[in-house]
Amino acid sequence: MHPDDILLNEYVDDALGPEERSDVQRHLDDCASCRATVADLVEASAWIRAGGVVAYPTDTFYGLAVDPTSDTAVAALFDL
Repeated sequence: MHPDDILLNEYVDDALGPEERSDVQRHLDDCASCRATVADLVEASAWIRAGGVVAYPTDTFYGLAVDPTSDTAVAALFDL
């Protein structure tokens, strides 16, 4: 069974305990699809940390994400 998006986000954010992180890593070793998702999350996270705006799909529309502590990123969001 694949880890859900929340668990993969926590993996990328290094917010998992050692055992849970190890379980996810074992799954990633065998699952190209989840590895691709993690790669996308790592890229989006780096983009946000650099002050960028990231679009992501939701159930009905696309959402936009920025670092809310960055005045530059928030301004970029409002400029869209």
